[in-house]
Amino acid sequence: MYLGGYNPVPGTDHRFVWCLDARDGSMVWQSEPLQEAIQVVTVGSRFLFVHAQYKNGYLLDKETGRVLTQLTEGYKCTRFTLSEPYLLGSNLDVIDLSDPHNVRLISTGPRLDPSECIGAVVSNGRVFYTGHGGGLQVGGVCGPDATGGWHRWEQP
Repeated sequence: MYLGGYNPVPGTDHRFVWCLDARDGSMVWQSEPLQEAIQVVTVGSRFLFVHAQYKNGYLLDKETGRVLTQLTEGYKCTRFTLSEPYLLGSNLDVIDLSDPHNVRLISTGPRLDPSECIGAVVSNGRVFYTGHGGGLQVGGVCGPDATGGWHRWEQP
């Protein structure tokens, strides 16, 4: 079980992510100090991702809690989705984590909503994003699906 926190540990200015053994609650590891770790700890097969609102997010080694890299500076209260090797943020942002030392934004847009307090959902090889205020929903595809599709207003 992975836990993060917005508030500093009492007596310090540090926040951490903890890995606990779900069987008995014992601590497996504590991460290096973080600026913040709000919302949820996003769990992938190789990494954990935690977000610090308006500040850096952190990509953590899942086995040790060591900070691999800092990224996502400036996002608001976005709930990120980790579908490795991609980290998905608001505005259909797709961030490639294939090389954690060379993180790249590979796709973005369109911006559907002024609020970034939303995250993407991955299902059946597609990325879905629902605008917070208006409820507008878009789906993104890639690869062969992206070249063979048709617009809803066109006849198939």
